[in-house]
Amino acid sequence: MKFAIASALLASAALAIEANDIDFIKFVAWFGKSYKNMEEFSHRAELYKNTIRFISEHNAEERTYKLGVNHLSDWTEDEYKKLLGYRVGNRKKEAPIVKYAPYELPTTVDWITAGAVTPVKNQGSCGSCWTFSTTGALEGANFIASGTLLAFSEQQLIDCDSQNNGCGGGDSFLAYEYFESSFVETETQYPYVGVNGTCQYSSTSNTGVLVTDWTTVTPRNVE
Repeated sequence: MKFAIASALLASAALAIEANDIDFIKFVAWFGKSYKNMEEFSHRAELYKNTIRFISEHNAEERTYKLGVNHLSDWTEDEYKKLLGYRVGNRKKEAPIVKYAPYELPTTVDWITAGAVTPVKNQGSCGSCWTFSTTGALEGANFIASGTLLAFSEQQLIDCDSQNNGCGGGDSFLAYEYFESSFVETETQYPYVGVNGTCQYSSTSNTGVLVTDWTTVTPRNVE
């Protein structure tokens, strides 16, 4: 029934919009979007068109990266900001700044090609970006150390890291401190659900991966 209602709404909306809005119809179908009424449909269509305009203007410039459409392309700025859960916590450790001489560094490194990067993940509506920053860094570091790429659990941090606030935000450096005493579990062992929950950590199902040390790297720190 829900599908039938959504299809009927989509069909009636298609009759009311201009031909250049067909791209939005495709977007709705591709990401499985559904809206409660025509007012919201029109509002989301306008947001999507603004996003497309921004993407086109950006990609027309000489930048080092390009933008594209994703499931957030019909969101408001306030909706998007709710996902930004980075919070600077009360860090116990001030790491020294490490500087590297230019001759010690390659010109470029593609860690995707090297096999050190897991596929793109989706945090959903949980403000857990800090957990993905943490696991991403640990996944790469573990690959360099062991040669094995593992996808680590963000949900473990959401549920078990008491120094941070789960979907309410957190600090990656405090998360490193959590992993100094708790083994990192994989996504398979501790799947992501994107909501705050009760800690289900089990020391018997760990990967054997612990954080023994970490440091900050400042931008443009090459002498």
